[in-house]
Amino acid sequence: ACRAGFVELKDGRFLAIGAQSDELFSIVSADRGRTWSVPSRVRDQSGIAIQGRRIGSVIRLASGALAICYEFVFGAGALGETLALGFRRSDDEGGTWTEETPIGLPGDRGSPYHDAMEQTSTGRLLLPVRSTFSNPTQRTPAMATVDGREYDVEGHAHYPELDISYVYYSDDEGQTWSRSEGDLFVWLDDGYRGAYACDEPTLAESKDGRLVMFMRSTVGRIVEAWSA
Repeated sequence: ACRAGFVELKDGRFLAIGAQSDELFSIVSADRGRTWSVPSRVRDQSGIAIQGRRIGSVIRLASGALAICYEFVFGAGALGETLALGFRRSDDEGGTWTEETPIGLPGDRGSPYHDAMEQTSTGRLLLPVRSTFSNPTQRTPAMATVDGREYDVEGHAHYPELDISYVYYSDDEGQTWSRSEGDLFVWLDDGYRGAYACDEPTLAESKDGRLVMFMRSTVGRIVEAWSA
């Protein structure tokens, strides 16, 4: 069970890519999603299986190539694993993938929401991400008992945590990446009513070329931010 990104291939088939046991796998459907192939490992141009933990996005670029971004384990230490973001592209409809390009610096804990990568009309690739500052030992606030077993029925929607959002962007279809200036969080009445989370950002381009991000927060509403 994992998140997967979907894209339509040029021949009309559907391609889905996900991760399991720290490896990327792909499945294909030739009947518009009714049935799917046996999962196969996603490989680079040398035939080596690609290591990855969680798929962020699978999209088709304006150039016609496919692109994926995903999280992978960069290293481990006393405080646990260090995750990083990787980007690859495929010029043969997902048959093989290029070498890994890092998005951001190792340890920069920006994590994308699912399928959040977008390419604007100017060709700029944008990947909105969030960094989560939370108490890892705190129990989720809502639980339920089902058939005698206790389950979480909510994530961290009401934790008093300060999650921030920002954007990675690329103007060469993912060969190099930069980070947007500053971080986003909710700052009510110049801070007199507190600071709150901007989490799980998604992004879209408006008709006038400006960009808008929508983010989950702990103020009980979706929050938005604009960029010219």
